[in-house]
Amino acid sequence: MLARRVFAFAWWSIAAGVVTLAVALSAARLLLPGMSEYRVQLQSVAQRVLKHPVSIGSLDAAWHGLSPVLKLNQVVVSDKRFPNGKLSVNEVHVALDIIESIRQRQWITAGVRLIGIRLSLQTDLLNRSAKQQDFSSLAWLLLQESIAIEDLQLNWSDPGLFESPVKFTGLLLQLVNQGNRHQFSLQADLPESLGKTLKVAADLRGAGTALRTWDGHVYLKTEGLELAAVQRPFPDAPVVAGGSLDLELWAGIHKLQAQWGSGSFAVHAARFRNATADAQAITADSLSSHFHWRAIEQGWKVGLNGLELQRGAGTPWPSTDVQLTIKTASGLNIEGGMTLVVLEELDALLPLMPWVDGDALAMVDRLQPQGLLRNAGFRFGLVEGSAPTFAARATIENLQFAASGGLPGVRGLSGSIEGNLQSGNLYLQSSSASLAIPKLFPAALELDHLDGVVHWQRYADMFRIESKRLTMKSSSLGLSTRWQLDWPYAQSSPWLDMQLALDDLQIEDVRRYLPEKVMPPKAVAWLQKALVSGTATDARLLLQGRLDQMPFDHHEGRFEARFDFEDTVLDFHPTWGQIDELGGAAVFTGRSMNITGTTGRILESPVERVVAVINDLKKPLLEIRGT
Repeated sequence: MLARRVFAFAWWSIAAGVVTLAVALSAARLLLPGMSEYRVQLQSVAQRVLKHPVSIGSLDAAWHGLSPVLKLNQVVVSDKRFPNGKLSVNEVHVALDIIESIRQRQWITAGVRLIGIRLSLQTDLLNRSAKQQDFSSLAWLLLQESIAIEDLQLNWSDPGLFESPVKFTGLLLQLVNQGNRHQFSLQADLPESLGKTLKVAADLRGAGTALRTWDGHVYLKTEGLELAAVQRPFPDAPVVAGGSLDLELWAGIHKLQAQWGSGSFAVHAARFRNATADAQAITADSLSSHFHWRAIEQGWKVGLNGLELQRGAGTPWPSTDVQLTIKTASGLNIEGGMTLVVLEELDALLPLMPWVDGDALAMVDRLQPQGLLRNAGFRFGLVEGSAPTFAARATIENLQFAASGGLPGVRGLSGSIEGNLQSGNLYLQSSSASLAIPKLFPAALELDHLDGVVHWQRYADMFRIESKRLTMKSSSLGLSTRWQLDWPYAQSSPWLDMQLALDDLQIEDVRRYLPEKVMPPKAVAWLQKALVSGTATDARLLLQGRLDQMPFDHHEGRFEARFDFEDTVLDFHPTWGQIDELGGAAVFTGRSMNITGTTGRILESPVERVVAVINDLKKPLLEIRGT
């Protein structure tokens, strides 16, 4: 009972004191500005808290809820670290914690609000290690229930971060402390050179000023952040980024180290170029994705969901998912996968990768690959002092190579691919493709199927592509081929060694596959009329030499096509008639033609031997000899 009375007495005493203080403050509002002795006492308290000289221009007081609020006007904090040795604040609102003040028998502040600060800050953060950072001066902040800074204008100079001083306006900062819980928020209008807006929020838990032991969550949002302006801290970066970044990020923090994160980003007017003299670049109207990551032992797991590149009215790189496992224990090791790779865009990205050398880039430019890779997996390793390693595998869809330097062009390839920086294999299983050999044929050859394995290998001075066996089917034409193509890096056209074998073919179909680009129109017209019917068997083609020198008029290489024929009708001359039931062999070498018949009939007369020769198809003069 006595204890209850004592408690009641104490409570009513405190309540009466609060009311009395409220009345006193209300009455003193007009008197405080002129009471220099109170100003001196407050200046002394502020100096003990801040550990720096403080001057107060004038005082005012108000009541907010159950807490009295002191208003300090024209406050100046002296510190040699500030420009001109001082920091000026237009207004400082200090809320008093009456209960704690009575309990501790000294004035305890419940919150601080600073309004109207013009601050110049000079730092060199990149040259100061984290171990040198001293947070002890922040202790008084962590003792406040709430502190807010409004209308802060900051002129910030840092040679490592900014090329010239930048000016931040409209900064709003708030810190709320509840025991070991600390909530922080910052909003800022960025200078035009940096972007538009920045928002930061944190909800952390930790004791005292040992910030490196704190845990919690962090939120970051940027609008229009200029990538070029924030890249200054990375002068040796191999890629220079441009564009404006919209970013939203949530992250988990443990001992001030990020443990996980998720969010989204969009880069507008994106531009990425290499830092070398040739400065090759890739651009996009927009590059966007959702992302997530988490820490693992000695590394990270990273994911991109819905990665998309837009350019103009199209989407050249549709929505793609990317998964990465990054390990940093011994060098850099990345293992990952992508649901989709667009080869045209990958071609543009290759110059940005420092481990892709000039010879490899030249070969890619010559081949001009297009198409899609699906479900791609890859491994990349980089150890200081060693050459990088790379290996990949994927399913291919509508793979295309341009006809370049005399090299045949192909479209519609499907199958799979695997390889590394030095060699690899292309496993073809194509059901609808086309083959273009513009040096020989005016139109592409449509293929019903194309099967086989193509191997490539890099050497010091050249790039080799070869196949031990490829089989193709185009309507009535079936063939198999073995070939090897060597393309020296310093040579504009490749050297090809190809052997081709055809299945039996109707003579009238041979007319569809004449190498018209190396034959004069008159010769083509004669063959198309002369080859009436019959069957071609045991057809073979041999091609050896540089493709830009075909048809090897000066014997730089060898081009030969030959086939046997039987029961053939050859309408060789409109006046002389035709040869029926002709059997024999045809040989095309370079620009010459030699057709030898060993059986046949002319106007019911048997033919034992007939030879039709054109020595130069460029200047066709038909010679016929027979018995």
